[in-house]
Amino acid sequence: METESNLNFVRDSRTAQRVTEILREVRDCEVPKPLRPHVAPELKQQLLPLIIFSDFELDDLMAIAEVWQWKAVHMGAAENSRPVIVFCCDFKTKDGGEVFEKKILMARLMLGVTMKDIYILVQNPGENQVNWTYFDQKVHPMAPKLFREKQELLAAAAQEIAEVSVVPSTEIVDVYFIAPGRGIFAELLNEVEQKHPEGFAQLAQKAHVVMYTGSFNTQGTTIKNEQDPGPFDYDKIRKLCTARPLVDISKFVFFGRETCHPCTISADSFASPTLAQQLADRSELLSASIIAFVDEFQGNLVRPENKSLFRGSELSEDEWKHFREEIAPLANKNMQEYAAKLAKDPLFAKVAGYKKSTVNAFHRGSCDAPLCDQVCFIYEWCTHSCIEDLEAVEGHWWLNRKNGFTGVASTAIPEGCEDLQIRAIQPYMKEPQNVELLNRMRSALERLVVYHMSMIPPVKSAADVIG
Repeated sequence: METESNLNFVRDSRTAQRVTEILREVRDCEVPKPLRPHVAPELKQQLLPLIIFSDFELDDLMAIAEVWQWKAVHMGAAENSRPVIVFCCDFKTKDGGEVFEKKILMARLMLGVTMKDIYILVQNPGENQVNWTYFDQKVHPMAPKLFREKQELLAAAAQEIAEVSVVPSTEIVDVYFIAPGRGIFAELLNEVEQKHPEGFAQLAQKAHVVMYTGSFNTQGTTIKNEQDPGPFDYDKIRKLCTARPLVDISKFVFFGRETCHPCTISADSFASPTLAQQLADRSELLSASIIAFVDEFQGNLVRPENKSLFRGSELSEDEWKHFREEIAPLANKNMQEYAAKLAKDPLFAKVAGYKKSTVNAFHRGSCDAPLCDQVCFIYEWCTHSCIEDLEAVEGHWWLNRKNGFTGVASTAIPEGCEDLQIRAIQPYMKEPQNVELLNRMRSALERLVVYHMSMIPPVKSAADVIG
């Protein structure tokens, strides 16, 4: 099984310019009213019993396409049926610059949803708009616009969640948390509980909760503290796990911890060799959008000014001097040249471990992205296709607040960790080096994304993205 970079897209200046023009219009647009509450009942799309909270990174969008298509096919749902999708937007740490509009464009191209079809929720601004101010010290123009519409968006999303939950023929409602909550999980679920109590009660009995528990997600999900009046994300998640245990998905654990196959390090290495070409064949705008997104979003992770580029131990004075004078200036000229220089330098050994794949991807000219949230779909696929190849620990779900690590204890909670009072399971592969199974997994990822995209109409202008 290959472990090289596979998300390689051809750069095309003409298509890149089209992307730039669309992004400019999306950035400056007004927030469209939610589609569903304003549509006559006979014209409404069928809602799948699937609720997804996401931050719309590339791995999220692929995971959404995969889970959406998998559920629709296995339920025999209509082609235009859709999940309830909530974009938990974070203009402070992730969605500033031009990242927000790039995510929106990729979502339209990969999922087929416009801004009207999803619920884009932001945090309250905080003192001096701290929750909307990106590392460049700028406030994205969409932040205040979305905040003005927040109550209407919350109400519309809560209505849809309640509608999904009370359908008599629906036995299970899948709820995916694949983003940091930032209090948004709690705000929306509180809205459901307060305005649609019967819907929330039904959801608590029907919910099958799957959560991706990378430390960035868990540390950004709110837990009770004396300084904050709440509501808190983990409290609401607890209520949804009344009837079924939460499924804790950790890429590190799922693929075998230290015994994992090297191909599982990122989406770039795990993708099948044909995926990039398949995506490009279906939408040249998507390949150009992915390039634009990765250049900015992943590029920010490894740029010289990023203080966490190197591991905790400081470089020596001579090493810093070498980095500043010989390597760092290349980033403003060409990210590939910068990454190539860094990857071949002895300083590469001191780059933070989780950033090395990103440096290598820029070096090779491919599009690095985390595999993380797609593991949620892989688990879903395994439960239907090869459940015998998985093991799982079941017990008390715990959280280490300091490092964000979670786990499931069948007996005692580890010292220094907090019992979240939720029953949970944490699945993992029995044989992490099972190459045949890993190949089947990545084939399933490609097949579902490509099939989903085959039904999406093309984007001709920004209006097709905004809705």
